[in-house]
Amino acid sequence: PLTKGNYTKLLLNFTNGKIIDNTGNVNLETVGDTHLDTSVKKFGTASIEFDGDDRLRTPNQGNGTVDGFGARLGTGDFTVECFVYFDTVAYKGIWQFDTESLSSDAYIAPVLLIYNHNGTMKWATMTQHGGNQILVASSGNITPSTGTWYHTAVVRTNGTVKVFVDGTQNISDFTDTTDYSNRDTLFIGGFYSTSYLMDGYIDEFRYTNKARYTSNFTAPTK
Repeated sequence: PLTKGNYTKLLLNFTNGKIIDNTGNVNLETVGDTHLDTSVKKFGTASIEFDGDDRLRTPNQGNGTVDGFGARLGTGDFTVECFVYFDTVAYKGIWQFDTESLSSDAYIAPVLLIYNHNGTMKWATMTQHGGNQILVASSGNITPSTGTWYHTAVVRTNGTVKVFVDGTQNISDFTDTTDYSNRDTLFIGGFYSTSYLMDGYIDEFRYTNKARYTSNFTAPTK
């Protein structure tokens, strides 16, 4: 499983029947019937299951507090990674930094989602600030499948964002120097609104306030 280190600020291994942050830094809330599943998992004893009407979130306790993720994002480097498995491949979110509630306001922090581009489902990431939206999808006919585990990583390094799927950069570099200090809540299992909640599983979710990957790498296998 993914491990913690000095730069790791959130680690969810979903082991031993628990939905807890293994770093001990962050409280978590389950919304809807979010629960662990022991039959479908990447590593360990379980993964977290989402069925399209639930999600996991960190409580918003304001900038600079233990649960204020925006204070950690700021303008600096970060890596958000997880394994994801789809029961349904649809225009849905995987995770998002947002305000206290999933919203459509004009300041959406980094998102990882599956995007419907002219009828083709693609990996995508998005930020939106002051009405200026950056949405970048994978090039070509790159469509995730159901019933398969994918390792995903969104990395910001020196103001440049890279997206990797199974260790290979899937989305071209793009510039994002936005200050995300007021995006204090992390949602796992959706984005934008409750209309875009995923149907599938997530395992080994880790947030690190450094750029772990800057070029292609071998995704964890054990």
